[in-house]
Amino acid sequence: MKPAFAVAMATLLVSPVVEGYAQDTDSSLTIVAAVRQALAVHPGMRAAEAATRQASARVGEFTADRFPSLAVDGSLMRYQEPMLVAPIHALDATQVEFNQTLIQGAVRLGYTLWDGGARGAAIDGARTREAVAWSQYDVTAMDVTMEVADAYLRVLSASEMLAAHDDGLAALRVERDRAQRLFAEGAAAAIEVLRAEAAIADAEAERATVEIELENAQHHLARVLGIEPEGFNPQDLRAITLRDESIPNRDTVAGRSSASNLDLQLASRAVDAATWRRKAATSSWFPRLDLIGGYLLFGSAAGNFTAEWNAGLRVSYPLFVGGRRNRAVDAASADVDAAQHRYDAVVLRIDEAVDRAVGAARELRARVRALTRSVEHTAEIARIEQLAIEAGSGTQAEFLRAQASLRRARALLAQTRHREIASRINLARLAGELDVAWLERELESIP
Repeated sequence: MKPAFAVAMATLLVSPVVEGYAQDTDSSLTIVAAVRQALAVHPGMRAAEAATRQASARVGEFTADRFPSLAVDGSLMRYQEPMLVAPIHALDATQVEFNQTLIQGAVRLGYTLWDGGARGAAIDGARTREAVAWSQYDVTAMDVTMEVADAYLRVLSASEMLAAHDDGLAALRVERDRAQRLFAEGAAAAIEVLRAEAAIADAEAERATVEIELENAQHHLARVLGIEPEGFNPQDLRAITLRDESIPNRDTVAGRSSASNLDLQLASRAVDAATWRRKAATSSWFPRLDLIGGYLLFGSAAGNFTAEWNAGLRVSYPLFVGGRRNRAVDAASADVDAAQHRYDAVVLRIDEAVDRAVGAARELRARVRALTRSVEHTAEIARIEQLAIEAGSGTQAEFLRAQASLRRARALLAQTRHREIASRINLARLAGELDVAWLERELESIP
């Protein structure tokens, strides 16, 4: 049975995908719409879906061994000397016929009554590998969702950081114009103009770095959405925020991860698949019992066709194969051990990842709160310094420092806020809950 998450993702894949991002009537691109489009066009999803089809076909291939086999064969042979046309069943010369051209045909029926559990192990192993393929499909879907969300948040962060730098540059240019006017009137020294120009140059250098970061993030997002970067407008993205900003509980996240983490499920199913391979290898130590039968036709170029049937039981058992069976069982047992150790390693890795992710979420929540207060205070300081310099009681150096601090604080707040959202998405990935429904439930798009 396909996992519920995989069914949901498969539904998304068959939903129509339109050009551009025409998911919303206002042409904006929400993070949910971006993820849906990426899931529909990402080559990783298509490859994962093809792997599930292959695994399902393999189940049918191995299940076919449960049914009888029916085969037809025929031959037309020319011999140098006359050969016996049909088997002799009695010492009757009238039944004996020789001919150089023999015609033979047969319909053969076979069915394996017992093979030591080889077929059952092969079928169960194929079903386990099908479950592994669906788990890998789910893992790929979550990875694509993570990739899209990361790119989306990077674009938002860079856009807000660029806006903060533009606002800061606008304030600095106003100050430069003021200094130039006062210098022209002889009421200010040339150093004030130079100081303002230096501050603008510093701000422009920082802005250039952010602008390249925005361009790279924009191109990355466009690629995962399957659209041309030139036709992508970062202004179409909708800002997002967390609906619930409360700190996640470590034990709760760890419990969900141990129950639903897809990497853990994938490792567990890999252990099951290895176990079935070992059982299939062990079955080679048992004899094989087959029911066989056929309808045989004999004739020659002269005609005189005759037919007969046969049926019976056949037992086969290899007495010596050079130690191949032992080596096959040993290899399969080692594969089981390796799969189990990989599972244990995944458990350790997930526990460590949960600790880091919960710690990062707590840290980023505290940083967002602190940086929000910092921006508020720095903005007030910059406002007061601007009023003071306009009134002639302040100093230009203090005003420029306040503007630089405000610009950088706003940029850092935007970046940290989006890193916090990314950390919550990572927690959902660890808990095996990350899908479109989670994004719609936990994130809120801001018009």
